[in-house]
Formats: sequence, structure tokens, C-alpha cells
Amino acid sequence: MRTVPILAAVLLAGCSPVYVLKSASGHLGFVSRARSIESLLKDPATDPETRKKLELVAAVREFSFQEMGLERSGDYSRVSRLKGPFVTTMVMASDKAAFKAHEWWFPFIGRMPYKAHFSRKDAEAEAGRLERRGLDVYLTGVAAYNTPLPVADPLAHAQLALAAGDLAELILHELCHGTVFLKDRVDFDEALASFVGEAGAADFLAARFGPESLELSDYRAGLEKSRLYSAEVERLYAELDALY
Repeated sequence: MRTVPILAAVLLAGCSPVYVLKSASGHLGFVSRARSIESLLKDPATDPETRKKLELVAAVREFSFQEMGLERSGDYSRVSRLKGPFVTTMVMASDKAAFKAHEWWFPFIGRMPYKAHFSRKDAEAEAGRLERRGLDVYLTGVAAYNTPLPVADPLAHAQLALAAGDLAELILHELCHGTVFLKDRVDFDEALASFVGEAGAADFLAARFGPESLELSDYRAGLEKSRLYSAEVERLYAELDALY
């Protein structure tokens, strides 16, 4: 998986008051630490490499609005620093002997096969509870998310280390979630955002760096590796599904 996006309205989750409070606190902290790309570009302390990536993010946003028709918003016009590389830790679970995902229910967005925590410790505690119920559990870091809240979502500073194509794909993927979202249709939502992110990133790189650029060729090579890996996983899935 090239990115691990989250469609979360985690702040509105109906799981428990404690989860709501922790999610709200984590999100507010993430937002409050954010600085606008404009101010960072004006700051003489911003190093040249970071400056290049900030300019790229700004260009991707404008490309998404002007050329792709995604809904204009303030999302990812600011950058927030984190202690680690991920914004949240996502918990997923499944039956041990069947490909049946455990789901959580959230107001407004419906049933989702994952749940995010701003604290890794809280995610591990949730994983422990699910394991004690006999489920297989998987934890993974989340690079970015898009909420339906009126306050714009920032980009995590750590994601500026991504290659140009991967960074463009991440932003376009999340902006697609902010434009199109169907309740209880997570597979469709993710498939659409992945298609828009990948196709849009390739078009953006061709427009900004040229159709024969190293940035575009490297990005396409990475996509091909991901597709080969996905094909192998699908083959294994089919074999296991037939056995069970």
C-alpha cells in the first residue's frame, strides 16, 4: 500500500466518551501546531529542500482544484510537526479463519473496517481487547487523513520527505475523499481515491517536470512494483479463500 489514508470523522465516533475526548484532543493538537505553507516559505529558517517540497504541495493543491475539479478547500495548505512519521495508528481486525473484517460504526460515515488512535499505546490496548475476543489484529501508521470538519486538515511535516510522486498522490488521494464520499461504501471510496491519486499524480508530474522526467519515470516504476505486489497478494487471497 503506497499510502494509508483514513476517511475518518474520528472526532464524531460513537464508540465511547473516552475515545471521543482523546480523538478530539489529538486532532486539536495536530491542528494547533500547524503553520501555513505561505508563512513557512517566507521564513528564512526553512531549508532549501523543505522549501522545494512546500512549493510542490502548493502546486499539487492548485492542480487538483484547477485541472482536476476537486473541491476547493484549505486542506493541506498548512503543515504540522509530529514526534514520529505518522499522524495516527490504525487498528484493523478479522476473523481468524475467514476473510471477514471486523467493523466499527461511526455517526455520519457509517461502518468502517478500521479505527484510528492518536496514541500508539491506545491502539495497542484496542488491539489487545480484539485479540482476547479471538480476532486477528493488524496495526499500521496513518500518513494523512481527511475530516468533514470546518477546520482545514494539515499535512504532517514528516510526509515532506516523500518522493514528489508519492507526495502528490497522498495529497490528491485525501482531497478526493474530501470531494466524494459515500456512506458505508468504504471499498468504493478507497478505490476511487486511489485511482484519482495515482492518475492525478502522474498527470501532475508530467505537467510540472515533463513527460520524460525522472520524477515521472520513478513514480511509474513504484506503481508497477506496487501492482505486482498486489497481484501476488490477490493470488494468495484466492488460494486461502478456496481452502477455507
